[in-house]
Amino acid sequence: MSAQCTDKRVNEVTPGLFKKYPTITDFANANPAELGQDIRSTGFFNNKSKSLIGAARKILADFSGRVPQTMEEMLTIPGAARKTSNVVLGAFYGIAAGVVVDTHVQRVSPAAGFDQANRSRQNRAGSNQDSAEGKVDRLSATTDFFMDARCASQESRAVWNVDRSDMLRQG
Repeated sequence: MSAQCTDKRVNEVTPGLFKKYPTITDFANANPAELGQDIRSTGFFNNKSKSLIGAARKILADFSGRVPQTMEEMLTIPGAARKTSNVVLGAFYGIAAGVVVDTHVQRVSPAAGFDQANRSRQNRAGSNQDSAEGKVDRLSATTDFFMDARCASQESRAVWNVDRSDMLRQG
């Protein structure tokens, strides 16, 4: 739901969403128009509701209701491209399949010696060869943590609902 939307807005919408649709089956059986209205404030709500329902149905039908653990499988889920897949694999399974290239990573990459062509190849390839095995996910989390702390406003920093500093202490 984060496409063209702030983390703050997503964090405001998700509690009500999970209260109304507590299981993956509830999402799979949701009425697209009604779900669209539930997430309207995130923008592009018609496409997002279609993707949420499609993702729930795909996970139920093809993966026995469990979110897959490989990039190849993740990319078959409606609405899940590489960025989403890298976030899910890294955050939930501890699988460093690639660098999550978001605004913050793009902002600091030139200073780290990565040009646009390198970033695109690395994101598509699913790994950063300059990073040690198992450190790729931490690179994304650390960059995001640093840039939010350094560049974002006090208000946007306050929307974090996870203590990302724990990620920096691991490994």
